[in-house]
Amino acid sequence: MPKKAAAAKKSSASPKKKPGRPPKAATQKTGRNKTGRNKTGRNKTATKKTAAKKTAAGRGAAKKSAAKKPATGRGAAKKTAGKKSATKKTAGKKTATKKTATGRGAGGRKAAPRAARKTGDKLLHPMLRELEPQLAALSSRDVVAPNIPVERLVAEGVELATVAWRDLGKLGSAGLDRNIVIDLGKRSQALAEAQAELVTARSRGRTSEEEDLIAESTELRSEVLAAGRLALRRDPIAQGKLDDIIEGEGLDDLLQDLQDLAALLRAYSAAFAKVGLKPGELANWSETLRLRLSKHLAERRAGDAETAAKKDLRDRAATLLSDAVSITRLTGAYVFRKDPRRLLNYRSAYNAELRARAARRARQEAPAPTPDKPAAPIE
Repeated sequence: MPKKAAAAKKSSASPKKKPGRPPKAATQKTGRNKTGRNKTGRNKTATKKTAAKKTAAGRGAAKKSAAKKPATGRGAAKKTAGKKSATKKTAGKKTATKKTATGRGAGGRKAAPRAARKTGDKLLHPMLRELEPQLAALSSRDVVAPNIPVERLVAEGVELATVAWRDLGKLGSAGLDRNIVIDLGKRSQALAEAQAELVTARSRGRTSEEEDLIAESTELRSEVLAAGRLALRRDPIAQGKLDDIIEGEGLDDLLQDLQDLAALLRAYSAAFAKVGLKPGELANWSETLRLRLSKHLAERRAGDAETAAKKDLRDRAATLLSDAVSITRLTGAYVFRKDPRRLLNYRSAYNAELRARAARRARQEAPAPTPDKPAAPIE
């Protein structure tokens, strides 16, 4: 009975299905399934897009990788080529060093190849190389040492080259060769280069004793000149002599200065004594230094063929420049003889200074005029 009662309750609780019509619950399930199928379709579409993106990304990465690989290859090739070239250069330098080191003559003396010396000279002194035929063509009897300080001659040559180039038309109409004007600057540079070579050659063979004598002589000259400016400040003639001592450079000029200093100290001993110097002792010491230094200089130059050759080259360069300067100035003086302002450009500033100094001395040394005696009164 209980089983029958439970079955009866169950049958009464559940509604009866009508034939031909599906239950509502079944319809709802079917709707959910449709929705699920739609979701599945969207998921498939999303999956396809993701796959397409991945494929595109993969292709882009592959292209970039392919582009990088050839570039890397070319860069590596360039680097490798650069390293090989650098290695070849280094090897070349080593070979050149070995050749230079082994290039010795008999007795173990160094004998650099002539071509190497020429190359070095050409790099250091191009104008000397360019004007070498003209320098060699000068006759020995026509070669003279410069009569003014070399640096002043070089400076005046450069300045004249600028002025003459501006007036080239007028100078050419008076017969001046334009090549002389063009070469003025080159000749000035060649003289500067020759002077540099001479200074280097002269300083190369100096002994330590000679260097000490040069230093002591230079210091003595500076001390006496400084004291002279003070002690002789009211004496224009003495000041002019001090100016003469200051002019010039080099060992030859230093030797002349020592002699002039000794004479100056003795001539104005009282004035130098007032500023605390001992003029007699200093004059004797100046002469001693001059004798000792000149002895060293003569001994060194007598056996130094290189210095003699460099001096000859310097004198030839100075002669070549002086000739060009002289003819250019003469032509300019003729062309601009009626134009005083432009005429000044064709005169030596150094010589003008010397003339002005000499004229000043002449005026200072001239005796003062004596007044005329008054006439005797007529009685």
